[in-house]
Amino acid sequence: MYDWEKTCAVLAATEPWWEPGTAQGYHAVSFGFLVGEVVRRITGVPLGTFLRTEITEPLGADLYIGTPASEHGRCARFIGPEGDGVLSSAFPGIPDGAVRSLDSHPFAPLALAMRHLPMGDVNSAACRSAEIPAGNGNATARGLAAVYRALADGELVGPGTLAALRERQSRPGERDLVLGAFADEEALPFAWACGFMLNEAHYFGPNRTAFGHGGAGGSLAFADPESRLAYAYVMNSFGGGTTGDDTRNLALVEAVYAALGQAGDAA
Repeated sequence: MYDWEKTCAVLAATEPWWEPGTAQGYHAVSFGFLVGEVVRRITGVPLGTFLRTEITEPLGADLYIGTPASEHGRCARFIGPEGDGVLSSAFPGIPDGAVRSLDSHPFAPLALAMRHLPMGDVNSAACRSAEIPAGNGNATARGLAAVYRALADGELVGPGTLAALRERQSRPGERDLVLGAFADEEALPFAWACGFMLNEAHYFGPNRTAFGHGGAGGSLAFADPESRLAYAYVMNSFGGGTTGDDTRNLALVEAVYAALGQAGDAA
């Protein structure tokens, strides 16, 4: 995972698990390498460099993919969960749920997706310096929210591009073949756009136009153009949530919208 060239070469040589357009599944890790390699080939610079020079530095946003060694001392130490299972260690707090059950199915799509995540190595200099775009970004909450604010305000992209980014890609009622391998569809109410989660589950407050993404362990960030709001929550203690349903986030999102005088319909 720390070797960009090797990881991209493996992805390039891998045959699709299903015919494109016939099904969909969450690219928990590979998405970042696939998009990042396109950026590198077009611009000639790694994704982390492009992010820093074109987006975060102009915005003054404290966010890195491939954190410089000079910033490692500012990184909070990650406090992981207990347990030895591949999936239970990545998604704690689900003792009998669909995600934890995948520990007994090591070749299921989600288990394979999580197998090479450096869960036990996240506090190392090697992991912090590596570029794993869908898995090891380091940011302050304010820095992450600044990027979402710039997206929602049109500072980063125009209205047409923003609309395209938020256009739904997954079909309503379609099972996610990675996250939903052993789950009831109602347990995974995710609607996917181009790299973002849409707000059908109301993890991002009451407004359906909000968009963002949650992370394993409890992190969450989103933009709500209707309310002119950008929100981010980052943590170093791995909670029981998966991609938005962490109880800490749900309470914070509800409090934010209550302060705005809106009904906080966090799921």
